Amino acid sequence: MKIKCDLTSHGAIFERIYVCLEASKSAFATTCRPLIGLDGCFVKGEYGGQLLSAIGKDGNNQMFPMIMLLWNMKIICLGSDLLIF
Repeated sequence: MKIKCDLTSHGAIFERIYVCLEASKSAFATTCRPLIGLDGCFVKGEYGGQLLSAIGKDGNNQMFPMIMLLWNMKIICLGSDLLIF
């Protein structure tokens, strides 16, 4: 999990949160089918932003959540977590 905040004179301002649990990464790499589904939506309201998720399919054709990301920026790098596949 990675949380990014901007420090201003008024305090910390939330920028983004990225959640990818190690158990999810290793379980996907060893038990799920080599398929990744991506979905996203815009968060409406006072703060706005975008919510993204990545899911896989397990052996029983069920959804397997891997990554959740909430941010309010235009460009972001997810790092090396998706490069393990």
